[in-house]
Amino acid sequence: MPVYKIGDLVKPRLSEYEDGPDAIGLIVEMRDMMHMKPEAKIIWSDLPGHAPRWMWLTDVVNLEVD
Repeated sequence: MPVYKIGDLVKPRLSEYEDGPDAIGLIVEMRDMMHMKPEAKIIWSDLPGHAPRWMWLTDVVNLEVD
């Protein structure tokens, strides 16, 4: 699994998320608790109000910036 850090830009791994395949997210917080998958709180570019929400890191990929 890739290494993520606060401030990374990401996009959804799967297109079935309501965010859509073109959404861009910014990781603002992370947590890794026992018996749970690692998660990140992400602000998504296309959600009303841009409210951050928790997602598993396995459900996102790094946004490749050229």
